[in-house]
Amino acid sequence: MPKSKHYTISALAAATSLLLAACGAPAGTPVVQTVVVTQEVVKEVEVEKIVEITATPVPEWTRPHPILSDARVRKAIAHCTNRKALIDSVYPFLPEEEREKLFMDTFIPKDSVWYAKNVDPNANIVDYPYDPEKGKALLEEAGWKLPEGGSVRVNDKGEPLALRFTTTNAPFRQTWGAVFVKSLQDCGIQLLPSYIPGSIWFGGNSGLRRRDFELGAFAWVGETEPPGVSLYACDQIPRPDNNWNGQNYMGWCNERASTAIKQANNTLNDAERKRLYVIVQEEFSKDMVSLPLFQRLEATAHNKDLKGLKADPTEYYCQHR
Repeated sequence: MPKSKHYTISALAAATSLLLAACGAPAGTPVVQTVVVTQEVVKEVEVEKIVEITATPVPEWTRPHPILSDARVRKAIAHCTNRKALIDSVYPFLPEEEREKLFMDTFIPKDSVWYAKNVDPNANIVDYPYDPEKGKALLEEAGWKLPEGGSVRVNDKGEPLALRFTTTNAPFRQTWGAVFVKSLQDCGIQLLPSYIPGSIWFGGNSGLRRRDFELGAFAWVGETEPPGVSLYACDQIPRPDNNWNGQNYMGWCNERASTAIKQANNTLNDAERKRLYVIVQEEFSKDMVSLPLFQRLEATAHNKDLKGLKADPTEYYCQHR
């Protein structure tokens, strides 16, 4: 019985980082997702707030990314990403209905009891369906125009809309990565892919840990009950002044989400925890700090004589006859 346990996410780089995942400045237990991260504002409370540069130099790690700090660009990337094509490229053997189950719109799978709309059907979760025309309109609004006869958008200074996209050199990621690059190219966004060894991308002194990327993709393994403090709290952004501790590689600092995720992990009341996770998921989707691409597929097998087994999609199983 196939089960999806891995999640693929992309984060962008603004002034803190977002999920595909993006940083832009050099440099828990993960849910298996593929994500693209961006770099957002590190020290500010609100994601969209820009740090004012005064006579006192602003540390490099608090500066907004010149492209990805604009939420319109992040949302355009989401709308220009053909997630169905990504899934089709790596799971062509799955029936269509099974592929549809791999879609995500928050960092929690839709079949989880913790998923916002399973808790509250009226939860304000923003989805970003594949809509390249909407993506192009957002880019136009943000000042990124397509020159006549050109294929890459430029701003009013003539600078190209080009971003470095980093992930591992695993064949699986290179396969869907090529589709991702083409998908954004169709909207006039140039991705410069960098497929590097996992030992560098996940290394202690490089890659994600040092937030040395603009757009990045990685996966993590889910849990029966979601944690999330190290991934999404404001004080979990790796920086030189905290010795690169924390897994908030996006640099996402949304005080409402940060407070809620901490409160959720400091109560044993399930109803209250679920309510708080709804808040985190609402803010996560609204800010488009990370784009969950799809759940990774895993197969679970068990003895046919074993009755009543219901595998949890967030856990690993290994049953043998």
